[in-house]
Amino acid sequence: MGLTMALGALTSICCPMAGALASEAISLVAPPPVAPPAWPGLPLPAAETATPLLLAANAAAAKKKPKPPVTTVSGLPWRSGMQCYNEGFEAWRGRPVDLTSLYFGRFSWDTVFSTLQSDTVARAKQRPGPLVFALAMLLPDQTFADCNRGANDAVFNDIGKALNVDGLTDSIVRLGWEANGTTYAWSVGNQVAAYKKCYKRLAGILRGRAPTIQLEWSMRKDNGAAVGVDKLYPGNQFVDIVGTSFYDRFPTTNTLAQWNAAYMQSDKGGPRGLGTWLSFAKQKKKKLALSEWAISDGYPGTSSVDNPFFIQKVYEFLKANAADISYESYYNCDSTDPGIYRVWPSQWNPQSSAKYQQLWSQAP
Repeated sequence: MGLTMALGALTSICCPMAGALASEAISLVAPPPVAPPAWPGLPLPAAETATPLLLAANAAAAKKKPKPPVTTVSGLPWRSGMQCYNEGFEAWRGRPVDLTSLYFGRFSWDTVFSTLQSDTVARAKQRPGPLVFALAMLLPDQTFADCNRGANDAVFNDIGKALNVDGLTDSIVRLGWEANGTTYAWSVGNQVAAYKKCYKRLAGILRGRAPTIQLEWSMRKDNGAAVGVDKLYPGNQFVDIVGTSFYDRFPTTNTLAQWNAAYMQSDKGGPRGLGTWLSFAKQKKKKLALSEWAISDGYPGTSSVDNPFFIQKVYEFLKANAADISYESYYNCDSTDPGIYRVWPSQWNPQSSAKYQQLWSQAP
């Protein structure tokens, strides 16, 4: 991408993947130099001498005001949302969602911007509560070295601008979600220092342009990195919410004994079970998000089933720890097979569907 990106009239962002980039040119020229020192541990590249994006981020972050206490439109004592939003899901469960979770895509920056301009985002902005965006750190042909040389600075500068508009200023950004997995270009493996440096760099740029967004450090339950996931944590100044993807697999929990064994499980010294994730977040003085969670019927094997017990235990966890929960978002999506995750419509997993509807519709 060049130094100018057509983002369109950002005050009327409209439609996912298919939206065309509009004609208003957003300049990537940096703001005037400012004086505040760099955030701890974040070295400024040589180019920043002339283009102080990260210095601007420091100034904006320093001025960031605490958010007021969270209220919910769902009426639950925690914020409750869904992946793959559908109004029918809200009607079925008897409660509106408090937030909407979306993916920006991970194969091109054009897709990220067209999603920001999509009808899906425009409609989501009209609903109460923040939007939650999963945002890639790298494209498939990029490396952490590219990031740390500044290859994505201009793109993230424009993404930050695009988020700093009405309806998006309270967005939650899952920057480089599931980096402790093995699937994505930003999967850490053994590149711990390079990953953390890249995360801090991009977080700084986003925060500089959109100072009131919340940055979520969002990892998987099962850890594919070479070290414990706690060693990947970039530091409290770069994180507002600690999140985890929590599916009923690796291990599955079909009985109370299995649930209890998994609850305080660790991996290479870092959190893995729901209890250890909560403890980690509280240690960092952050709230925990179940960024995406679901049953996992038939995947990866027959031990994963239509599991109302799992739904029950997650509900009990949320209710007991509501004060320490940022939000939860059920993954009611098709993926490769609608029978794996979906609880609505009920034909896919009727037992889990009935349990979810019963619990989420009842008075908290």
